[in-house]
Amino acid sequence: MAENIVSNLFGIDPAALQQQRAVMDSNQAYRFAQLDPLQQATMSIYQGSAGLGRGVNQLLGGDEQLNKATKVRQLASQFDLATPDGLEQFAKAVAPIAPDVTQVAIQRANQIRTNISQRQTAELTQEKTRLDIASSQRRIEQDEKLREALAALPPNATEAQYLAVFRQFGSPDQQARVIQASMDRNAKLAAAQAEAGAVGTAGAVGKTGAYRDINGTVYGPTEMKTIRNEFKGSQDLLDTLNQITPQDVKNSESFIDWTTKSNEVKSLATKKTLTAQSKIALSQLMQQIESLPPGSASDADMRAAMKNFPGYSDPDALASWINDTKAKLERSIARSADQFGFKPTVRSTGRIDLKAKPATGVSTSDNDLINKYLTPTSQQGR
Repeated sequence: MAENIVSNLFGIDPAALQQQRAVMDSNQAYRFAQLDPLQQATMSIYQGSAGLGRGVNQLLGGDEQLNKATKVRQLASQFDLATPDGLEQFAKAVAPIAPDVTQVAIQRANQIRTNISQRQTAELTQEKTRLDIASSQRRIEQDEKLREALAALPPNATEAQYLAVFRQFGSPDQQARVIQASMDRNAKLAAAQAEAGAVGTAGAVGKTGAYRDINGTVYGPTEMKTIRNEFKGSQDLLDTLNQITPQDVKNSESFIDWTTKSNEVKSLATKKTLTAQSKIALSQLMQQIESLPPGSASDADMRAAMKNFPGYSDPDALASWINDTKAKLERSIARSADQFGFKPTVRSTGRIDLKAKPATGVSTSDNDLINKYLTPTSQQGR
């Protein structure tokens, strides 16, 4: 097999080379027979010289081309030329004898590896497609079983029966949603039964984790978690805005938001501008708004407010934006406090009036502002 591969790949065959030379000798003999005696005598002298030269070559080591072909074939028989590794090993061994054969062997090895990789990729793609189809088919069959099982339930089926069907045929996501909904409904039902008619008093209902607002509406544990997070987030945001003074708004005036720049660029800003902008900290306000529960009233109001943030170039516009945002937060906090009986721990410090004179004894020097607001401190009043 190695002989066939060598012949096909490299075109080297000692037997074929000898046969080719025998044919050439036969052709020359035929032409010799067609010559007249004088021409034959002349040609005999030439052939004698050529024969002598061939004989000398054989005495000095033989025919170079024939020897090369023979050595290449002998080396090829020592390696598996049907594999990339075998071809590369053969290429390394044959390099001193036939560099041209080495190049062809390396190209062949690379081609075989490429073919193997392409075949494996195609097989993996086919297998993935097969698995995807099988998975989709299983989901379709499972959904069909779920529909059939639900349809088979009696009109007065209990919640336990519905849960049993979903546990048997529903997907993990379906099971989780149904079980959570069941827990919330049970909590509400238990709360309603335990506190029937208790309107006007807000608070926790028993040990179910449910909560009743001032109107008597009962909320499950999951709903109350979102409501409490909204209330806390609104207070945290209001507390941040309460720390901003009229002087901060004036000092922050700039066409550039320096807080978003690198330390090297920040060095170009004045100390009072950078200090004021760092205290207002638009990026911090955005993080607090992002923490509000999606879909809550405060979330919608604050996201709308952030779209209208005027920047730092106009102090009057910035003061107006802060005042409006604080008013929205106050209304949201008051609404939740009234409905659920929550006790606010943060209240608005009032509107920012840029025309008002600062209180006596309040320092507005750059160094005081830097020491007060750029040095990390724990929040007060918590």
